Amino acid sequence: MKSGDTLVIRKLSIVKSLFDRATNDLQYIHVLSNRLMALIGMDLAVETLLKIINATLNEQWKNIEQFQPLVQSVEETLKSRGLNFPYKAGILHQHSLRNDAQHKGRYPNEMDLAESTTTTRSFCSELLMSIWEIDFQALSLVDLIVDQTLRSCLFESQWAIESGNFRKSLCLTNAAFGMGSNCLKTLLPRTAFGISSSILSVRSGIEPSEINRALRDSENNAKRYAALLATSINPVEYHRFLSTIPSMSYEIVPSSQGVNQHWILHFYDKAKDFAKEDAEWSLNFAINAISTWQGMGILESYDPEADRDRLEMLMRWGESEIVYD
Repeated sequence: MKSGDTLVIRKLSIVKSLFDRATNDLQYIHVLSNRLMALIGMDLAVETLLKIINATLNEQWKNIEQFQPLVQSVEETLKSRGLNFPYKAGILHQHSLRNDAQHKGRYPNEMDLAESTTTTRSFCSELLMSIWEIDFQALSLVDLIVDQTLRSCLFESQWAIESGNFRKSLCLTNAAFGMGSNCLKTLLPRTAFGISSSILSVRSGIEPSEINRALRDSENNAKRYAALLATSINPVEYHRFLSTIPSMSYEIVPSSQGVNQHWILHFYDKAKDFAKEDAEWSLNFAINAISTWQGMGILESYDPEADRDRLEMLMRWGESEIVYD
């Protein structure tokens, strides 16, 4: 990296996050509101990057809110350092499209959004490389995650994608999402006490404890799902996430004959092919969700200690610890 500290990297990660969320909205391009949000997201990513450059490189920096003066300030700053301001016409046109959509009711069509996506990606990529020698496409949004345990797990998931091990990536992503979502328990009301043995017929042959356990599981699942929705997790995206992750379970093997207690990971879909696209999408989904909980201040209640052994096993990914059923 030519220059830049951790704070700058985190700010640049926000630019990448805005871009990724905008491209995610493009999956629902037939919905007018998604088209509008995609365009706004692209323009906001550009504007955010301009403000980062202005604050980082301009020695006479001052906050500039208006877009055109901001562009001019950054262009002059880059020129003073022997750098070009790329795609100026494209980002100005994109900003005018956003203004038309927000203030004149003229909404972008598919061609507008395709051009906007290309312009934003190229603009961010060229400036990040020329100023900080950072590959915009490879910029890790995981840097936004403060919790070290979750961040390590997500970094491993990202590395697994780069290594072509998409099953491992999805397992790690699922583990991070599951562990992070434990923070939602703080939002849930207490579970009901269940039923007592006095109202259960002894002839049913079912213990009250079994029924109460089933009731608690059902109630907790319903409340957990409600908590996900309350923290802006899109139910359609959540369903897609659940459908992409491998079918798996854990088993604790007790110590015996000099072998320490350890975890075994069971897979039930050995023949299933896992796609890079699904692994990348799921990773971004988990990062965005965890970032949201972090921003809401509820992720602090997450305690990784109970999951640390399973996490270490997943990151080691030893074949001796995997069983295909």
